[in-house]
Amino acid sequence: VVQCGPAQYRRAVVDVGGLDFKMGRNHRMVDDEEWGEDSYDDPDVEVTFEGDSFVHHMYVLSVFHKFIVGTRGVTRQRLEIDSGASIQVPDRETASDTIVLKAREKQAVYSAR
Repeated sequence: VVQCGPAQYRRAVVDVGGLDFKMGRNHRMVDDEEWGEDSYDDPDVEVTFEGDSFVHHMYVLSVFHKFIVGTRGVTRQRLEIDSGASIQVPDRETASDTIVLKAREKQAVYSAR
């Protein structure tokens, strides 16, 4: 049982099955400042520098675009504010399954992803 203010929560044990998390001493998640900017480099994500910003083309089936945009674009706007990246979703008429993430900082693209 974990005590958090007046509330108590049960700790759930989850098998992560080989997932690689960045853990610091004492098995705690490490802040971004401790790892530095190089920790955002992910070899599986192709981020290119075009013009004055970093760009990532992410494949998402068009049937799922509505979940990224949300009602009246609220979800997309919240994601953009939280990550600092611009999220460009193709129009409904476009048959494209590619969403474009753009930001001036590389870590913002990783955060939006």
